[in-house]
Amino acid sequence: MRQKFAYQPPVMDLIIFWGLIIAAYGLAISLQMETTNVSLAAIIVALLTSLVVLVQVIRYRGVVNRENLILRRVLPSNTLTIPTNNLTVTAISSHRLTLVGTPYGNLQIGTWRRASKVAELIKQQGETK
Repeated sequence: MRQKFAYQPPVMDLIIFWGLIIAAYGLAISLQMETTNVSLAAIIVALLTSLVVLVQVIRYRGVVNRENLILRRVLPSNTLTIPTNNLTVTAISSHRLTLVGTPYGNLQIGTWRRASKVAELIKQQGETK
């Protein structure tokens, strides 16, 4: 049985990504403020920024099945597949998890749900082999 959840990257990546999004929206606002009419460039920048946000929020999904934890990223080639047999999941705050024992080193991810519920979900799927 597969379980899905939405996640966010580690804190530094998260700050950089959302900081760039805010800067792009600021650019759109600045472009609009510099013109007296509706600025097509400002609309294009705002729409492209919104598209990037939408793709990022939709694409960053975690899937837990009996064998693996799959962390999907924006580009399919960056998908991480982590075997759950030696995986230790720890909730470090209300929405942050640390994954220890992955082939990629220790990973920290943020979740939209409560971290304790996602950690329990991953542990349950790993135990039902």
